Amino acid sequence: MQGLWVRLFTPEAEVIAWGEPLLRIMGILQIPPALALAGSLRGAGETRSVLLAAIVGGWVVRIPLAVGFGVWAGYGILVVWLTMVLDWVVRALLMGWRLTHLDWPHIRL
Repeated sequence: MQGLWVRLFTPEAEVIAWGEPLLRIMGILQIPPALALAGSLRGAGETRSVLLAAIVGGWVVRIPLAVGFGVWAGYGILVVWLTMVLDWVVRALLMGWRLTHLDWPHIRL
């Protein structure tokens, strides 16, 4: 049963071996965006907070770590994909912090 979803697309053993752990990472990656923090902030008029979280997550966390560890240090594609998870966790933490520190009684929707 291992690699079942990848086998739907290819019979090649090497692709299946690489594809299964990457699909597991993508499954984990679905959790932070599903929290809907970005939509909540945008609805409250906090679009800059969402932008700043994306900049920090993408340009400060994901790209440097993916290039540094995945490419330059030679850890490979799994580390590059794991940096995507870390990027979204950082975004979720930043947006969650901002969401809890809004002055809700004074927000005009």
